[in-house]
Parts: sequence; C-alpha cells; structure tokens
Amino acid sequence: MSLHQCVKEKTRGSNILDLVLVYEKALINKVENITPLGKSDHNILKVKLNDTVLVPRNKSIICYNYKKGN
Repeated sequence: MSLHQCVKEKTRGSNILDLVLVYEKALINKVENITPLGKSDHNILKVKLNDTVLVPRNKSIICYNYKKGN
C-alpha cells in the first residue's frame, strides 16, 4: 500500500513542506491553504475529511454543562 500526498499548493515560500498523507484519497474532502498565523512562515492547512459518525437512535448522548460544574 502506498501513501497519497494531498497538499498540492506551496505551504512555505515556494516549497511544499507541510504534508497530508493518506492511504485512501477518498478520505479527504478538501485541503485549504490559509495564510500564516501570527509571525509563522508556514501556511495553515485546513483539512476536511469525508467521515460520518452514526449515533444509534436508542442511545442517548450525554452533554455536560461545564459552566454549572456538573
């Protein structure tokens, strides 16, 4: 099995230094190259995955209210 590189745009200067590697290309929906944060010289990579989480209907989801400390 080989890995697929999903970053096609430059991430630092004129080079691709930041990588997103996957076995299945279908796992990646979109890779966005965003301007650097603060004084960094690397662009930010925003990766959107093709993935879903199924919650069974008969199972409740526990949501904690951290503001009330419970």
